[in-house]
Amino acid sequence: MIDLSSTSVYCNYWVGSPRFWQAYMAFADEFYRLIEEDADNQLGARSFVEHSYVRTYPMIPFIMERLPTLFMRLNPQFKRVVYEYPEELLKKRWGVAYDDIVALKQAKEAQDWQAIKHHTEQLFSKLTPAQLKCLYAFNYLPEK
Repeated sequence: MIDLSSTSVYCNYWVGSPRFWQAYMAFADEFYRLIEEDADNQLGARSFVEHSYVRTYPMIPFIMERLPTLFMRLNPQFKRVVYEYPEELLKKRWGVAYDDIVALKQAKEAQDWQAIKHHTEQLFSKLTPAQLKCLYAFNYLPEK
């Protein structure tokens, strides 16, 4: 599943109707119970993974963080409003990577795996590991 800004749900806060919250919490509770009852870690949710090249974390928060996107895909009757950042802000934050990121977003929207690979390689060839880390972790590209 390739998620786009129009299909992803990532935010520190949400507003929803009681009907939405009842449906979402029932959905999320199923995953929570699966993880809690998996004492032998067969699902791998308690496994630790490196994130942002800084620390390792258990998979549980990453699973729970992605549940809203999955829920919204499975429940199109619930609507969402997507905030799109102004182009000038993105140009400033992403600097020399802006055109490549826009091309990568368009390739994702077209579900074009070859173009995704091409633009990803192009982006990675232009940036230092430190710049890639900042772009990934903070959505910001420092000049050097």
